[in-house]
This record gives sequence, C-alpha cells and structure tokens, in this order.
Amino acid sequence: MRREGISAEFDGVISDKQIVEGATVTQGMQLFTLQSIEDVNVEVTLSKNVYAKVKEGQKAEITLAGQTYQGTVKQISRIAIDGAAGTNQAAVASASIMATVHIDNPDDNIFLGVDAKVEIQAAEAKDVLILPTEAINIGKDGTFCWICKDGVLAKRSITTGVTSDECAEIIQGIDEGEIVIPDPGNHEEGDAITVTEPSETEESSGSEEETGEESSGNDAALEETSATE
Repeated sequence: MRREGISAEFDGVISDKQIVEGATVTQGMQLFTLQSIEDVNVEVTLSKNVYAKVKEGQKAEITLAGQTYQGTVKQISRIAIDGAAGTNQAAVASASIMATVHIDNPDDNIFLGVDAKVEIQAAEAKDVLILPTEAINIGKDGTFCWICKDGVLAKRSITTGVTSDECAEIIQGIDEGEIVIPDPGNHEEGDAITVTEPSETEESSGSEEETGEESSGNDAALEETSATE
C-alpha cells in the first residue's frame, strides 16, 4: 500500500509542531501549525500625527529582511490603545491606532513573526516649508510655535498641512529662515532672549543655557531651529 503522507490546501511555513520524530499519532491529533505565505499581513502602529490620514486601500511599501514588497492597507482599528509597543517613540508615548497592511506580492523569502518597516503613502507634499514636530504646539487658540522676534520671545499662530512623526508642513504663519524656538523652557512671551546655535557636544536641560552675564532680568540663551524648505 502506498503512503500518501500529509498534504495541505495551501503552501506555507510550519510555525509550530506538537509532535517529535518517532512519536505515535492518531486520527484527529494536531500535528503542527501551517501558516500561509500567500496571505501575509503586517500589523502597524499609527501615531496620533498620522492615523487620521491613513485610509483603507492606500498603497504601502514593506521592507522585510532586506526585501521590499508592495502592500495595501487592509484594515484600520477604530479603538485606540495606550502605550503601543514598537520603535515609534510618538506611538509609544500616546494613544495609537493599529492597522493591518496586506503584502500584495509575497514570495518564498518571506519571514513570519519578524519586524518589518512599513511606509504608507498617505499624503505627499513637495517643496514646502517644514518644521520639526517638537517645535509645534497646540493650545486653546489653535496651533502655534515660539519664535525669536527682535530678540524677544513671541508666540506665532500657524497652520499645518501634511504631518509625519518627524516634521510638519507649514501652510501659513511663518516664513523660511525665521528663528523658531522648539522649547522656551520657563520663559514667557515677551521675555528678552539670546539665540544660540544647537550644540552637538553639549546638551542643556529644557533647551535653555545660562549666559555668563545677563543684560536684563529676563535675558536667557535659547537654542533655535529654522523654518526650512
């Protein structure tokens, strides 16, 4: 009598086994778990800066074990989770949304259960003014940033556009080259300030440095960033 062995309805990878070589098996006994490599999904954590822009059906690029695959956003959770795991610091620090991205062109090089890099084509902006997200604030009167105007700390209302975890498009409110203060520390609007270039070898608490000599009671040295294209 010819032994047919065991066959599955689809190709896949054995991800778990419940038997060892030489063991006795019986009908209906679970032998192993087979996961399909033809229907592969990646779970993605979306931070508060981007989840509103991600829609089902949008295209994505997935990098996995040095290979690049094309994908499609398949499903977006409607329930936020706190302190999501992952390397995305913005996602870890606040409530996030989970999304499922389907890999459209899987192959035999696919690894299951490992981390992948996913870039979702949610929105695009070219040749625009941008600021790092840490320089952008939200208050009761809307979105704003701190700037240095004629040596004085000032609040400037801004309108943002396409936003990522690292930077945001500035549609209105500031011009290229204006001096923006990411963190004013304990200083208030109207304080006289002295702007210094960011130091790579020296860090200060709250982006504030004491000067050797103060010209007035409210003077301080603050690190700057610039609005750039």
